[in-house]
Amino acid sequence: MVSLPSPVMWLPLVLLGGLVAFYAYFHRDPERSPAGEGMVSPADGHVASVEGDRLVIYMGLSDVHVNRAPLAGVVVGVRHQPGVFRPAFLRGEGTSRNERNTIRLRVEPGPGVRPSPPGVPAAQEAPMAGMVSDMATGGSPVRGRGPAGAEIEVVQIAGFLARRIVCHVKEGDRVGRNQRLGMIRLGSRVETTLAPGYAWCVRAGERVRAGETAVATRSGR
Repeated sequence: MVSLPSPVMWLPLVLLGGLVAFYAYFHRDPERSPAGEGMVSPADGHVASVEGDRLVIYMGLSDVHVNRAPLAGVVVGVRHQPGVFRPAFLRGEGTSRNERNTIRLRVEPGPGVRPSPPGVPAAQEAPMAGMVSDMATGGSPVRGRGPAGAEIEVVQIAGFLARRIVCHVKEGDRVGRNQRLGMIRLGSRVETTLAPGYAWCVRAGERVRAGETAVATRSGR
């Protein structure tokens, strides 16, 4: 009669196999293609809020954690800010001191918006010709922000479990829409700002997929 191995022997192997499987699942990086025109979501997850020109996406443990560029453009700044690790799902000022990495992209504005020459400070720019409508807050007018009137931000924010932010781009890099920017390990949140000439087309509570779901469309269409 063949004797079975003692549970003490095979249990560590089962645990190790489970950890390896979880690591592979968490770091999966599937190919994505935009479902249509417009700004695509920078992250997988659900929309936590759409307020003015800022979209907040919360990523859970089961989401793909690779972050992508909402629009094609040039990286004009990358800034890492050390901080605390409070839960990423907190609202308002709850995560204002969390560790974060801000990526600034100079992008092509929507119709009716004339970008200023590069290097012109925002305070010296003329008022933007076009105003876009925030569809998620009942059509209140908002402006796309950023120097030269054609910059957006993608902000990677660490959370309670997420203790490492990875950024793949640097200042001067050209990126395509849907291109990988980096990732945040073990659940967190990503914020992006609205490009001039675009209007949000998602609402709080909706599920989005990085590089695939359109979160804003050109306001002239």
